[in-house]
Amino acid sequence: MFGLERRLIVTLCECAGYFALGLVLAIHGPTLLDLAHQTGSTIEEIGRIFTARSFGYLMGSIFGGHIFDKSSNPCIILTLALAITGTSTFFVPFCTGLAAMYIVISFQGLTMGLVDTGGNVLLLSMWGANCGPYMQALHFAFGLGAFVAPLVAKLFISTDSESIASAACAAPGLNVTAAPEVVTFSSNVKWAYWLCSMVIVPVVAAFAYLAATNPKGGEHSARASQVIVPHRREGWYRRTVLLLAFLFLMLYVGLEVGYGGFIFSYAVKDCMVQMAPHTAAYLTSAYWGAFAAGRLAAIFLSHHMSPAAMATADLVGCLVSSILLYVMRDSEPVLWAGSALFGVSMASIFPSAFHLVEHFVDVTGGCVGVCNGRKSVSHLAVLQSARSRTHTYAYRHTHTHNHSQTHLRNTQRANQSKHQFERRKWRLKKGRGVRDDSREGRDNTHRHTRTRTH
Repeated sequence: MFGLERRLIVTLCECAGYFALGLVLAIHGPTLLDLAHQTGSTIEEIGRIFTARSFGYLMGSIFGGHIFDKSSNPCIILTLALAITGTSTFFVPFCTGLAAMYIVISFQGLTMGLVDTGGNVLLLSMWGANCGPYMQALHFAFGLGAFVAPLVAKLFISTDSESIASAACAAPGLNVTAAPEVVTFSSNVKWAYWLCSMVIVPVVAAFAYLAATNPKGGEHSARASQVIVPHRREGWYRRTVLLLAFLFLMLYVGLEVGYGGFIFSYAVKDCMVQMAPHTAAYLTSAYWGAFAAGRLAAIFLSHHMSPAAMATADLVGCLVSSILLYVMRDSEPVLWAGSALFGVSMASIFPSAFHLVEHFVDVTGGCVGVCNGRKSVSHLAVLQSARSRTHTYAYRHTHTHNHSQTHLRNTQRANQSKHQFERRKWRLKKGRGVRDDSREGRDNTHRHTRTRTH
């Protein structure tokens, strides 16, 4: 299998690997409250797992690009990276402390960065300038995995997540009065992570087989035989195109992952749209489902539209959905519709941008690695901003709740004191009236007695 047949099989295995990648990446959002309870931490503290994952992703992306450029058998690297990703996912439920959780998630992010970079590099090496539909299919598989993840999480997350959300969201150092009722918290979220790790097992086996049957130079034949297009310049032109692409993708991926990672917590804890945890899981799945549907449609649209036209249409859709979500943020139907529109619009931006860059310059493994590294930086920036927003909301919500309770108690005390004062005043007045009547009766009796005496 040196030709088209092997390339199609490798592409299919890459799609399976990206499906597992989307499954693992999106599982953290719906299970965030359960992980907070598992580690005994607040949402702000458990939210740092996204930072830990992005840091590992950054390291894996930067070094992975150079590793894949020099490797003669990239399927071996993908096999090892996917195996470590599955192992780290399996051990997440065993982490009862924040430090252990951060370490495991960092290793998970490291290998995910290797898989992401290696998948793009291998696809570009096999298909060259004709990679458009295959690139869209690869990223559709990622979106499909991200769509399935919340549905899997819904089966195992605790139904009492809403009951412990106030305690989980409370900022450190705040004195929050505990609810009088005792809530029994039961979570089977470990099965969600174990199921995700089991999905990776057949993908690892498939890449191990491809690595064992790898023909020398087989995967790189398309790039080696590709005719060099005259308008592909080098030097400052190439660096400028890559820099603009990196900055664009840095902003894009931060929004994509940031929205998918925190929409569940936002929907559960927002003061206006307080969804049940299972409903919020469906909302997260709706976002990733629309994201996957957009990438599925992009596979066919890429045959009839240029990458620039597709990216422009997507950016217009992102702008419209963002305006709707901000202006009508207190409406639940708009939250559903806006999330779906935002997911569809975000879907094909990344593969279209990659394909567009490929039309102008040769994208090597080092370029893909640095690009994915900048994606990780955007993860860190956007997720830190979202986590700070959650922390601010938690403080504001808790402070407002405590202030309202204090005001209610003071009002009740004032009304009680006023009532007691009026009652005491009435009693005194009544007592004075009785004493006055008794005194007047005694005076009249004394006067009547004196009259009879005289």
